[in-house]
Amino acid sequence: MAHTHSISERPGQLTGVVALSAAVGALAALLFTPRNGQEMRHDIKRRSRAMKDKLRSSTDTATDTVKESTERMKSTAANAADRAKSTASKVKEDAKQTGKEVKRDSRRTSSDIKDAVDEIRRNGEP
Repeated sequence: MAHTHSISERPGQLTGVVALSAAVGALAALLFTPRNGQEMRHDIKRRSRAMKDKLRSSTDTATDTVKESTERMKSTAANAADRAKSTASKVKEDAKQTGKEVKRDSRRTSSDIKDAVDEIRRNGEP
């Protein structure tokens, strides 16, 4: 089953359809308007240039929109990467600190156990 896209998903496609429709309509109007050959050619040239200019303007606008969207996406991705790096750095530091605390606590516990064992050996009881 083919997926259809809404006009909001493809704004460039809408521009192309409008431009093509306008060109066909303009050509039909020219061909069915009673004029002599020279007037007709002049009118066709003039309208062709106007359509070309409109199409160029629409293309420029679409290009600018794509560039702006690309820059926003790049910026968003860079910000996300920076936040991820910062979070990873914090997690690493927290893990180091926790490791140091565990090492210190285990040394204390080991020392306490050793002292208790020594006490038992000397006195025969805790």
